[in-house]
Amino acid sequence: MIITIIGTPDSGKSEQAEALCLELSGEGERLYIATMIPFGEEGRERVRRHRLRREGKGFLLTETPFDLPQILSDVQRPEKTTALLECVSNWVANEMFERGLKESILLETIQRELSALAEAFLHLVIVSNRFEKTGDPETDYYIEATEQVNRLLEQMSDRTIVL
Repeated sequence: MIITIIGTPDSGKSEQAEALCLELSGEGERLYIATMIPFGEEGRERVRRHRLRREGKGFLLTETPFDLPQILSDVQRPEKTTALLECVSNWVANEMFERGLKESILLETIQRELSALAEAFLHLVIVSNRFEKTGDPETDYYIEATEQVNRLLEQMSDRTIVL
């Protein structure tokens, strides 16, 4: 099962996603797939807060900004694992700005990699942001790509929660 949670930054997406993972997994295994590349002090602080909030919840952590299916070789029983992918909007930024992928290749890559994860894991809970346009061409290009990916997520998901 795929559940996607989409909302604005700081809207409670992470907390809701973690609660869903705990509920879905029961006593099963939980994996947290972190895609953020922490740039600067603000990024490192955000990662620190997320780690503190997850403490004691039984998540194994993998920090994987690219090539997400590579983690499957490290997961002993993916078919019995509930995975939390956070955050797709960070993953989009990684692919666009670190790798230089353009929209059509970006969408194809994300769909292919998400399909591989969804097929492997018992449950996949996905978090993504939505943003308001800024008027800055480069930022708005990223926002539009993220919106396209979010539409793709909605199509692929069994359930979508919009905050």
